[in-house]
Amino acid sequence: MKRIDRAEYEKRLDHLGGILKGIAAHADVQAANRCPYKNRFDQCTAKFGCRNQRRSDRQTHSSQPLPLCACEDGLDYRSAWESDPEAYERTREAIQAASRQDGVEVPANVSTVSHDEIQRPAVQGRTIFDYADDLNVRVPTSCGRTGHCHECIVEIVRGGTALSSPTEAEGFLSGDFRLACQAVLDRTDEDVAFSIMRRTPRILGPQDHETDATDPLVQRRGDRVFYGDEAIDHYRGRMLGMCLDLGTTTMVAELVDLESGRCLATTALENPQRFGGSDVMHRISY
Repeated sequence: MKRIDRAEYEKRLDHLGGILKGIAAHADVQAANRCPYKNRFDQCTAKFGCRNQRRSDRQTHSSQPLPLCACEDGLDYRSAWESDPEAYERTREAIQAASRQDGVEVPANVSTVSHDEIQRPAVQGRTIFDYADDLNVRVPTSCGRTGHCHECIVEIVRGGTALSSPTEAEGFLSGDFRLACQAVLDRTDEDVAFSIMRRTPRILGPQDHETDATDPLVQRRGDRVFYGDEAIDHYRGRMLGMCLDLGTTTMVAELVDLESGRCLATTALENPQRFGGSDVMHRISY
């Protein structure tokens, strides 16, 4: 077995740690300050109007339909990805307060589309996603509202019969659940109300299982620590290992006692690359 150069090993480990730290720092900045609708070419992919959209004369007459984004990335967009219930409540209260201040009043004889009792006049042909935009309600999406990502699930609380029939993209849903981008207002003779999905991801489950027999590559023999058959260190009272699961959705790290197999500490978080999309393909595209 090839002997490990400890100095070279630690040098490479520090280098790798620096790379990962830089990636995490960049992802955190992007998740905090970059609009989720801005692609890597600084173009706006949103399917709704935004005051930061800019079209040049060259774009207008070219085959490139996407407008440029003039946003200076000075806002904190992390609430667009928020899944914490307490933060959700605070966000909802802020949305309600902003909606009350926008001066929109709906006549009593006009049907409405509403979310959390905030209403807008019902207009035939508009989608629930269009109304979510009007009401400043963030609905998850990463496919450009084409029905492919299956993320914009909403519950139709009232008036579901006034909406279009479920499309093929909604075949996996049942009951009162619809995709906001696919649910179109067909009739305006009754009120429609919808609510967004409140998701609280459970990253880790119970750790009650029995520890299996351990057979790590790093083992203690007397007062020496071996990597395979090679002695690499003196025993310092404990041998610890780190178990990492870098997943698309979540990241989990466990600190493990290599002699007993017992987990000493666990931490988990959502993958910070989520700002570029909810799946690998959309992140590659970003």
